[in-house]
Amino acid sequence: MNNYINSDNIDLQKHALRIDYKSKRYNAHQNNHKIFKKNILNQLFNIKKLNKNDKIALYLPIQNECDTMPIVDYCWQNDIVVVLPEIIRDNYPLQFIEWQKDVMLVDHNFKTKIPASGNVIIPNIIIVPLLAFNENRYRLGYGGGFYDRTISMLKLSHHNFITIGLAYQGQLCNELIIDIYDEALDYIITEKKIY
Repeated sequence: MNNYINSDNIDLQKHALRIDYKSKRYNAHQNNHKIFKKNILNQLFNIKKLNKNDKIALYLPIQNECDTMPIVDYCWQNDIVVVLPEIIRDNYPLQFIEWQKDVMLVDHNFKTKIPASGNVIIPNIIIVPLLAFNENRYRLGYGGGFYDRTISMLKLSHHNFITIGLAYQGQLCNELIIDIYDEALDYIITEKKIY
């Protein structure tokens, strides 16, 4: 069941959940990151076998996020375009910069890194980080709304794409608070199952 709330205290409630699930993700990461890293490609291929026509947006993991580097390495070995998100400014959708193997990364906003150079590319697969999720594939992020705005914009433009969240099973939250701006993901992969 989705808990849709449109009230003045929704930010406070989400803030409390973020604190709680940062801790839960830390614990889940300590116990499960090796098995997740070992199985991530097989789990991903159960959703979509990647090919040279794909353009996949990935995040670089911070703060115990699920590791995306096995996907990056596979893509580079198979000439599949990898792009990383760039935050242009507050309250704007993300844009995605191509990351080729020989291009160094530079520090960017919110402790992220982006390629020092690369083309802006619209991906057809977007891998999304998260703090918590529910069984209906809604996610709790860090509060900036960047992925929700990006997904909404791409839907309005009728771009054909899929969204995939990466999480540990311990990040499942049945009390997740959903507001009118939250976008459900198409899939969420954990070390135990695919939602």
